Amino acid sequence: MDRPGKPPSNKQNKGEQAPGDLGRALKTVYDETLREDVPADFLDLLDKLG
Repeated sequence: MDRPGKPPSNKQNKGEQAPGDLGRALKTVYDETLREDVPADFLDLLDKLG
């Protein structure tokens, strides 16, 4: 039996995601970020440093 004030250990709370879902979401965002072009203004700033 579950204790009061503590969520059940074998059920997910409403709105809660499995750890694998979070990992996949983070990987998707990371992969999308890698595919983005570097803004021209940023490249200009890097040229000024070098």
